[in-house]
Amino acid sequence: MCAGPAGTGRVQWQTGRVNGRPPAFVFSFVCGVVGIVLILVGLAVKSTPVDVVGSAAGAVSLIAALYWRSQLIADWHEKH
Repeated sequence: MCAGPAGTGRVQWQTGRVNGRPPAFVFSFVCGVVGIVLILVGLAVKSTPVDVVGSAAGAVSLIAALYWRSQLIADWHEKH
């Protein structure tokens, strides 16, 4: 594998994982955090466009989570 020593934060290119986590999970998590922050900022400044962008980021997060789940199920089917 191309990964460095444990804890270095390097990408393992052969497995397609970032720090041992699937990229779809990481993407879902990041989009979810960005969405929550944007929604809270939009509510604080009473800006509907910011709320809409935050909601869109949340929707992208949910779609990425569904894709990640489908990968988990496919992997489970391969192993069983």
